[in-house]
Amino acid sequence: MSTNFIEAAAWPDDIKSRGAEYWNNWHYIDRPINWQGLGFDNPIPENDNALYAINTTLQVLNHNDGYDGSTEKSMMLRLLLHIVGDIHQPLHSSTFFSEKYPNGDRGGNSYYV
Repeated sequence: MSTNFIEAAAWPDDIKSRGAEYWNNWHYIDRPINWQGLGFDNPIPENDNALYAINTTLQVLNHNDGYDGSTEKSMMLRLLLHIVGDIHQPLHSSTFFSEKYPNGDRGGNSYYV
């Protein structure tokens, strides 16, 4: 594993690109943008998004009952660094709802470029 902050912050994307998909939903939170007021039902999942991930990583990092957990804490710190960076990006923190995208645009991933 990396030992500097830049490499540590990129680690979650590194393992994702190698097939580790268990934290995929932790990279974003699809807060709904529905500026047309079209009345779509756009709930935010409560336990599988960036906000949940931040809370989870902080719980692990703050856990101190004599258990060292250095490997687990190392992974959680890397995730926390990455996720805080991700949610500062508009396409990692919102999804657009419209007539064309009644289920949201998946953080811009539905747009073909």
